Amino acid sequence: MLTLNDVEKMLRERKLLCAVTGTMQADETQVCWLTCDSRTVAPDTVFVCKGAAFRQKYLLDAEEQGCIAYISEIPYETQKDIRGWIVRDLQCRDIRMEHGKIMFSVVCDRFKETFTLGMKGKFNIENAMAAITAGYALGIPVSCMKEALATTYVPGRMETYFSGDGHVCGIVDFAHNRLSFENLFDAVYQEYPSYTKIITVFGCPGGKALNRRKELGTLAGLFSDFVYVTSDSPGTEHQEKIAAEVRRYVERGGCACECVPEREEAVRKAVLMAYGMKEKTLVLVLGRGSEKYQKIGKKTCSYPTDAYLLEEAMKIQGIPDK
Repeated sequence: MLTLNDVEKMLRERKLLCAVTGTMQADETQVCWLTCDSRTVAPDTVFVCKGAAFRQKYLLDAEEQGCIAYISEIPYETQKDIRGWIVRDLQCRDIRMEHGKIMFSVVCDRFKETFTLGMKGKFNIENAMAAITAGYALGIPVSCMKEALATTYVPGRMETYFSGDGHVCGIVDFAHNRLSFENLFDAVYQEYPSYTKIITVFGCPGGKALNRRKELGTLAGLFSDFVYVTSDSPGTEHQEKIAAEVRRYVERGGCACECVPEREEAVRKAVLMAYGMKEKTLVLVLGRGSEKYQKIGKKTCSYPTDAYLLEEAMKIQGIPDK
């Protein structure tokens, strides 16, 4: 198991450590947990201070729960003057769209480079920065980082399909909770400005995360022009009951909605509607991504991926270009 001394040594060896604060020493005390969430701190935790919304209160809360050291870009005062490791900063700047690709610059003490993401969705920049930071710590050449991010593709994550004439754009994504829905809708509004209509297909699982029915229904209703509520692993709950709950929240936002129990049919109807619209239209198929199964009753049943369903539906109307 790692000790405080081990952690400090690793930070020094990787040239990440800028300064050390606090009177407590980096000794052989064992580190039992590492987290950036003050709600999950346990005794002998190293706490990571991160995020634009971070507040000193989070560190003080972590200290009360047993935090013995912290990692941060800036120093903080603590009640017990615990060990603080101040690390080097990698800054993300100048986020932009060029030729349909997301581009951004990264500035640090070793390089100032422009990166291109092979995937859609500006929310993926956070994941890219985490990968770049890991590459920085491990000494990976920046050229390798740039090539990897430009060519990385994750099935089920912002998978995009265009109709032959470009009138319809279909997007498959794993978005399945409030935050991912918010990020997804924000991304498509920014990255597909010429598509002025949105048709959304999604469902909510049975027997868990019941708050999603309200949260996702409300968001879909606010940001869509039409919503198809369909199945997403209903389990032992009746699909019709789940869909009716979701529909109620969709319609509160003034959005038209239809419940279609069979997911394949829901996707097909969404694509057919999109082709019939005068405006360029996005079809968002959300929640399942590349998953190949649904829980129906007490069984786990094979089921086509959303990407397959969307591509097949678009082939009926016209040949899609992925």
